[in-house]
Amino acid sequence: MTDYPLRGGVCVNGLPVAGIYHAGQRIGLTHDGALLVPSGKNLLNYGVAQVGHMIASVIDDGGLRVAATAPMNSWIGFRWKADVAPELHEGDKLTLSLEDGDTLNGICFQVFFYDAAGKMLQRATFTKDNITSLKSLTVPAGAMTYDTCVFTYGKLSESTTSILHPQLELGDKRTCWEPPEKLRGGGGSG
Repeated sequence: MTDYPLRGGVCVNGLPVAGIYHAGQRIGLTHDGALLVPSGKNLLNYGVAQVGHMIASVIDDGGLRVAATAPMNSWIGFRWKADVAPELHEGDKLTLSLEDGDTLNGICFQVFFYDAAGKMLQRATFTKDNITSLKSLTVPAGAMTYDTCVFTYGKLSESTTSILHPQLELGDKRTCWEPPEKLRGGGGSG
């Protein structure tokens, strides 16, 4: 018996299966359009969080719903931290994307790379004006952590809700969206 709610997937001996491998590569498994076993390609993590009148919650498909109650000042938001190792290495090519139809109403979505001293080495940003663009990144030298971030980018005078499906994956092209690894098998950390 698990001490967390399972959000779908396949279990072996009561444990959620993290992925399926074919020819040494981790692959996903779907049936009738439903994701049964993820491929593990989404390197982001996020979870439920609240700062003042801004609340992030995970929706049924593993996406992120961000609700902000006006009035709210600029640059208020959330950060979720992940270690670069062992998944990434200096020089790895990455693609950051959002799903078609995602909304950024008064907020921006960012990914930052930091060194051991907390100095920002690189960032990629989505705003309402460039949501359809893909962002190409290269893991910088000395990167130790990367943050998933959601911020207000202007003072909000009206309440707003945004639905996001962000994905950071290895390689120079976008593939279909999957929930982040931290959300598979029962919840992410904020």
